[in-house]
Amino acid sequence: MSPEGRRAARKAAQAEAEKKRKRALDRLDGVEPAKPEALAPDPDEDVDPEAAKEAFAHGSIPPVTSEEAFAEARAALLDVSVPKDRSEKAKKAEAAARLVQGFTWAPDDLGLPPHMPVRPLGKRKSHLYFIDPNDEFVELSASKLSQQGEIDNLFGPAIGYLWSFYGKMSSNGELRIKYEDVRRHLTGACGRLVARTGLFDPMRKVRGRGAWRTDSGVLVLHLGSRLWIGGTEAPLGEVEGHVYARDVDLAPPAASETMSDELAALFFEAGLLEGDDRSKVPGRWMLKAMSTWNWMRPGFDERLVLGYVVCVFLGAALKWRPAIYPIGDKASGKSSLLALVKAVLGDRLMDLADPSGPGIYQSLGLAAIGVWADEFEQEGESAADARAASVMRLARYASDGKNVVRGGAEGVPTNYQARGTFGFTGINPPPMKPAELSRIAMPMLSKLTDASATAPELSAAMGEEMGRHLLRRVVDRWHEWPEVLAAWRKVLLTHGHDSRAGDTFGTLLAAAHLVLDDGVPLRAQIEPLAKHLPRGTMSETQDDRANWEKCIDRLLQAQPDAWRQYKYRSVGEFLTAVLDDRPKDEADEVTPMAARDRLSTAGMGLCRPTSGPLQGGLCLAVPSNHVEVAKLFERSLWAMGVGAVQGGWATALKFAPEDVVDHRKQRVDGRSVQCSLLALDKVIDVAGDGEAQTQVARAA
Repeated sequence: MSPEGRRAARKAAQAEAEKKRKRALDRLDGVEPAKPEALAPDPDEDVDPEAAKEAFAHGSIPPVTSEEAFAEARAALLDVSVPKDRSEKAKKAEAAARLVQGFTWAPDDLGLPPHMPVRPLGKRKSHLYFIDPNDEFVELSASKLSQQGEIDNLFGPAIGYLWSFYGKMSSNGELRIKYEDVRRHLTGACGRLVARTGLFDPMRKVRGRGAWRTDSGVLVLHLGSRLWIGGTEAPLGEVEGHVYARDVDLAPPAASETMSDELAALFFEAGLLEGDDRSKVPGRWMLKAMSTWNWMRPGFDERLVLGYVVCVFLGAALKWRPAIYPIGDKASGKSSLLALVKAVLGDRLMDLADPSGPGIYQSLGLAAIGVWADEFEQEGESAADARAASVMRLARYASDGKNVVRGGAEGVPTNYQARGTFGFTGINPPPMKPAELSRIAMPMLSKLTDASATAPELSAAMGEEMGRHLLRRVVDRWHEWPEVLAAWRKVLLTHGHDSRAGDTFGTLLAAAHLVLDDGVPLRAQIEPLAKHLPRGTMSETQDDRANWEKCIDRLLQAQPDAWRQYKYRSVGEFLTAVLDDRPKDEADEVTPMAARDRLSTAGMGLCRPTSGPLQGGLCLAVPSNHVEVAKLFERSLWAMGVGAVQGGWATALKFAPEDVVDHRKQRVDGRSVQCSLLALDKVIDVAGDGEAQTQVARAA
């Protein structure tokens, strides 16, 4: 088409659009103008909020596809470009629209129209945060808020609100939404909130489904579409500075101790209903059911699993969330145990296969529920083991709610606060660091020996009802939690455990106690578990030693490259021979003079301090920075990075008792350097009876 033809077609289209506008205005001639008081109500007069909500909320105004006259009237009201000296027909159109709306609206204190279905929360740099009409938490970048589709999605079921308040008649007579005004209003509202209350941090402010506690210690259950605060249901919203956003629905606590006939029959068959406090029956049935499995620590391991179930119910309300890892060979019942736990916890437990750390925290989001990885084992493949390491690292962070931060687009980091309660099952656990082992309980399952024993099974409905009654017990006894937890931690500490083990096992035992018994634990309730409680007998803690002890172990196990042709290859084996009281001659490689020469090839020395706590004793001098010593600690937790001032071993040894390790300068390789002096009679077990004995080598 020629340029002249295109110009003619454009003029024809504009003329047709103008005709449509005129026809629409002509149809308004018969519209009766509204009374003055209806057009502009007294600003001091209260407006019925319920009537206003009914008129405006969630797109209840008739759709834009209604009569052209109504569309034209709406456009006349909402088009801010209408001049003050508009025509009589335009005034009639405005009057018609105001009659439909019922009153004249004015921007609120955030600059938004009344009853805005999208609630701005604030912003941080280029990211803006909202609660949408479905009460879901929404995060949008400024660039995405400029997209029409993102705005439509943000308003969702309240899309009619946009047509009612942001409609505009285009030049061709078509009514369209003024998306730029929507974006400007929402961005301005977020900015005003920042000016009043500061930057919005969703990691600290927004809470998803699960259990939480307020700053005053009140238990809050986020059930997805409603809250349960101190035993009373409440709508979603802001509670003590935290926003509870819409999430997946969770089963609420049971309304009372009444139960279905099926569940009552289950308890009756177990002999638990007669003469018992009914609120304790679900927990005692769970403990009895878990005793069906062949535990290596009967009476103790099943109590740890029950405690884990209660910890999932309590979620982020706990200051410490221990993990649990039932281990056992095939055919030991791990899958049936997980099935029972899943039936009771329902949607409060995410059951994942072959997970990764990022996959878990992206799926978990803002929720505070349980996470379980079945068949979570060492694979022997670098990629699989790297994924397992990322999961264990996240479980470690989740124990006390550490913040996970990753770099994000447009200079805004991606923040995540780990709040999940982790569980695992497997045969061969993956390698774990000491910090991970100290946060996990590992109940042990043996193969089932009784062929007639069957694992209890619960249907989905029965499991949900069981879980609701357990949760009811937890809610009702929440006020006892601080004292119960403190009592069980004290029990663990008196049995030789450190504070970390007290947190992990004390929380699990206290959680189980909360659904089994009233008040603090009594001696009669502790004694049946006494044989399993000492630190030296628990498999999770019997090998748990201080970091400096493990560092010394690594040093004694190391085999310097220069010692390959010798009889005694490891450092510990050689030092044991040096301390041994067997006769020595000049040709013996373990004489003190020969020992000094040999140790120097590994960057270490042998000395007798003349002062200090180790005075007179034979000591191994370990320099804080030496290339040969660094080789002994390669690929370990105590290695020395390139360019480091000192090795990691030097820092670890500073925490050793002064009668084991002294720190001073000592001559090594002809130079006086800072060293850690290890008392050999404290670190070498010459007698072989499990304890280091004082066996002083003969004087040089």
